[in-house]
Amino acid sequence: MKYIKVLGLSLIVLMGLVIASYAQVVVPVGQTSRQTSQLVLWYDQVTAFLGRSSFIQVTNGSLDSGVTIHVQIFASDCTNFNIPNQRCVGTVRRCIEHDFNDFLTAGDTVLYDMGSLRFNAGNTVGIDVSNTKGFVVVTAVVDDNDEAISFQHLFGNSYVFDINLPGVHRLNSMGRDAVNFVTGNITPEFDLLDGISDGFVLIQPEVLKFNFKDIRVVGPNTGDENLADVITIAFKDNYNGSSRGGYAAEPAFAADGIVGTPIIFNNVERFVSCNPIPQDCFYDIGLNDFIGVANPFLDDGKVLCPGNTFSEGWVRISESGLDGFENKMGIIAISRSLDTGDATWMYVEGPTIEPTPTPTPTPIQTPTPQACSEEDPECPPGQHCEIIPGGGICVPGAPTPTPIPPSGGGGCAVAGPVSSMGSIASMFIPLIPAFGIGLRRLLRRRGEK
Repeated sequence: MKYIKVLGLSLIVLMGLVIASYAQVVVPVGQTSRQTSQLVLWYDQVTAFLGRSSFIQVTNGSLDSGVTIHVQIFASDCTNFNIPNQRCVGTVRRCIEHDFNDFLTAGDTVLYDMGSLRFNAGNTVGIDVSNTKGFVVVTAVVDDNDEAISFQHLFGNSYVFDINLPGVHRLNSMGRDAVNFVTGNITPEFDLLDGISDGFVLIQPEVLKFNFKDIRVVGPNTGDENLADVITIAFKDNYNGSSRGGYAAEPAFAADGIVGTPIIFNNVERFVSCNPIPQDCFYDIGLNDFIGVANPFLDDGKVLCPGNTFSEGWVRISESGLDGFENKMGIIAISRSLDTGDATWMYVEGPTIEPTPTPTPTPIQTPTPQACSEEDPECPPGQHCEIIPGGGICVPGAPTPTPIPPSGGGGCAVAGPVSSMGSIASMFIPLIPAFGIGLRRLLRRRGEK
């Protein structure tokens, strides 16, 4: 399937040759504290095996307008999980998509129970994601065709309850702005996002990083243990990818070449390099041999830095392989029995890349020659009147002298200047009328998913 990479849509204007390039707006991290046009949220519904249950809350912050939202659930599961051994002995399936549209009135909030999905109106959605975990993408769209729109009024939260500990992880949504790719400004409300001139910012960090600390408490509970959810999410933008021809997020896969390379530091900055990890659309693993995996449902006991036993420090994950339409973000949640703390989005490093339109060159104006005549040969200093058919014009330089016939011929000279048409023609610069021709390549986007 062909994806649109917005790398160069040129507008060429004659009379100055102006070229303005359309390019993506790239940011290292999205918005977690204000409203945007698209939301990304984490969920974990592995209830039967590990006692986790999730709720997703979405709010329309506009007090004036309702909006249709396209809800995409990317669910990962194991077809046969062995509870006593805490291992997947079946097949791991990653990011199987389920989706539906819902409607939020002005100022409305909907709470989706991931164990029993219902529309905002209360009727059953008919999608079962029990005993799965993954992420949710919520996009403001046009109802009849799923075309993404600018609607900077969405925000949300996810709540992941751990019944076995017990405890709860709370996490704000990661939001993406709708922007114009030429100016970098927010796209006007309800305008369509085509992925060519307008679309969502790309979230592409160069580095993901987070702190960690042993939160084990010395006490009588010998069963206390430190556990972690080290989560990364990667997906692509397809502005023509839904079943009705509109926007759809699509999962990234390890074959796409996205790789994270971690380094783990202790509290005195001693560090150890860890093995690179190819990025699937979603993974949820442990940290190291001391802070293990909280949910081994997909990847058994896999950890970010095997063989390492640091109990306190920080992690730096260098990212590579993201292309012109892929997004990546990370979550860290570390918990201890009887005391589960809030999850957080990972910190990032990386530049914000915004478009810089090419400035319009100032056209060079060719002066219009001053008219003159035999009756009125007056010209500016340094010029003289050159007679041409139909009149005369002032040209630089001294007048051309009248040639004198050779003596002895018996003839007489004909009085009057000799017109030098060659010199006049060489000084004419044709003036191009002011007009512009716009060239806009309409990249017809991808085919059916």
